[in-house]
Amino acid sequence: EHLPHDSSSQYSESHHQIPIFFSDQLAKFNFGQGHPFHPQRFAHFLKLLERAGLDKSIRRMKLEPATQEDLGLVHTDAYLAYIKHLENINGRITMDTPVNPDVTEVQGLIVGSGLQAADLVLKDEGIVHTFGGLHHAGSDYGEGFCLYNDVAITARGLIERHGQKRILIFDT
Repeated sequence: EHLPHDSSSQYSESHHQIPIFFSDQLAKFNFGQGHPFHPQRFAHFLKLLERAGLDKSIRRMKLEPATQEDLGLVHTDAYLAYIKHLENINGRITMDTPVNPDVTEVQGLIVGSGLQAADLVLKDEGIVHTFGGLHHAGSDYGEGFCLYNDVAITARGLIERHGQKRILIFDT
């Protein structure tokens, strides 16, 4: 949680700012008390940047939600209907992955931010940061806290919407 403060790594106002897709809405990504995926983790990341003196090197970007068409780049219609059903009854995909309106809203924002970030990269924006990585969901299932697979949706969007031939994904 502690980043060293290195004044030589600080960006001045004239340097390029790294876009970070962040919204206070991300705090609604809450699976309940005691769940290991804590909703404040996103805000804590920004506080770490601030404590390290790097907050001037970022530009907060507004998150746009994924559309049904976006989600359909990877997920089946039947699966998306199942998620909507579970959302309406506050159900669960697995023991560790509840489905409620807040979770589906935030995961839709995360998927949308992946697509937005891809657009920026294609415009030579350089490095872009999202709070994505919801890669445990498949075309017709979710697990591991993931309802939608933002990584696969972003890759498919780059291929189908932007004509990219190859996509390299680093899963760290």
